[in-house]
Amino acid sequence: MAFRAFHQEHVRLFCQFCTRFIDDPEVVRDIVQEAFIAMWERIATFREEAHVKAFLYATVRNKSINYLRDRRVELRSRERLFQLQSEAEFRDIAIEEEMYDFLCKRIEMLSEMQREVLWMHVDGLSNEEIAKKLNISVNTVLTHKQRAKNELRNYIRYFSLCITIFLKKNKDFM
Repeated sequence: MAFRAFHQEHVRLFCQFCTRFIDDPEVVRDIVQEAFIAMWERIATFREEAHVKAFLYATVRNKSINYLRDRRVELRSRERLFQLQSEAEFRDIAIEEEMYDFLCKRIEMLSEMQREVLWMHVDGLSNEEIAKKLNISVNTVLTHKQRAKNELRNYIRYFSLCITIFLKKNKDFM
């Protein structure tokens, strides 16, 4: 049950991570699934969730490198291979994905109206268009947007602080 819950919560994150390097959705799903199988086979060796996630990032990375190496045809694939092989690039991409995942989860925790206004704003709609779609005033749109941004800003600061502390404590992260 715990594995299934962990898988459901994180599979999208690792697919998204893998998609940054591999364009084929079927290959991405296969790589991520193989990574979760490898994690399951070693489940007893992990002490914390952070170790599991680091293992999954590394496994997805290695399987992506192998896949791209096997099909060294496209120039774009070579650039992606370089990104994966570079420790600094890999770490930065993993952190970006974690932050994106964290933000999406936090957005989903906002009130329904704040969430709708924020997603519409992210999609590029103007305040007037959002107000019209939601049948509310432009001032109400601005209020919801400001409250959502304030709440997210606090979480982003907290998350950034956690990442900074983690990276200082674990200088050879991944």
